[in-house]
Amino acid sequence: IEKEKEIIKINVPSTRLDCIVGELARCSRNEANDIIKQERVLVNFKLELRNSLTISEDSIITIRGKGRFIVKEQTGTTRSGRAVLKIEKYV
Repeated sequence: IEKEKEIIKINVPSTRLDCIVGELARCSRNEANDIIKQERVLVNFKLELRNSLTISEDSIITIRGKGRFIVKEQTGTTRSGRAVLKIEKYV
């Protein structure tokens, strides 16, 4: 049985873990840092405590209590230099 996937696009200032977690969990970067310090974030099924980790394409980010997300691709940048990411969310 294949799980349903939802495709979302997010704008982030950089591809750092705390920026992406903050956008996916819909919270600030400080709150995202707290989530990372509480050991609730896994990157490619490994616990990650570094908030400055650069996320690459095809990385799997799991946030306990929020869901599992796959970074599919960086579709481009905005005029202000923010990265536009295409994310697959398991529903």
